[in-house]
Amino acid sequence: MSLLMEAGLLAFAVNKLSQYVSMPRVPHMKAALNMLRYVKGTIGQGLFYSSSSGLKLRAFSDADWGACLDTRRSVTGYCVFLGESLISWRAKK
Repeated sequence: MSLLMEAGLLAFAVNKLSQYVSMPRVPHMKAALNMLRYVKGTIGQGLFYSSSSGLKLRAFSDADWGACLDTRRSVTGYCVFLGESLISWRAKK
């Protein structure tokens, strides 16, 4: 699995868990601990900016109107790349 895909999956999991921060239950706490173990295990990995990659700036966005099954609210997000490296992202309900 690519580092970019792993970062996206981790970002999605953090976003999902943050919705339960005011009243977390045992499954939420277990999921948070699993994420922390994953991050601890991949501490040697980091952002990589290749010297052979161009300085092309690209951005992608998406919206899913009313798709959250829990709240029926919309979810939007974007990510920005410099060359092949992810430099910024955001997801918002």
